[in-house]
Amino acid sequence: MEFYGAVERVEHPPYGPRYRTTSGTETLIEKYGDGLDQWQQQLHFVANRVSTKTVRELEALCTLIYVATDEASGMRDTESWVAQVRALKPHLTDADLARALDEYLALTRDAQHLTSPAYGVGGAN
Repeated sequence: MEFYGAVERVEHPPYGPRYRTTSGTETLIEKYGDGLDQWQQQLHFVANRVSTKTVRELEALCTLIYVATDEASGMRDTESWVAQVRALKPHLTDADLARALDEYLALTRDAQHLTSPAYGVGGAN
């Protein structure tokens, strides 16, 4: 989104950076607006849940989501997920990983009411 000029990075010392929309957002809406309309509920859900997270929190959460949803890995239990994230990101603390796991499980639970416009199926996998 930053590449397309739809968002810009805003430094927020002493905390991590934040992003805000720019006038480039209008260009994206004009070009893809019809396709985006069907995803509004899902986009708002995710934005509301992750927009205030720090870079470190997002790193832990996104890595955990990547590991937990990688069906090819065969890992099905939370302990395996956390161990894999710890191996991939050794700088993350146990507290970081615990918060990421709690958030992932909450997101999965809270997203059950959402559907995929492309497939018409419900819930997060």
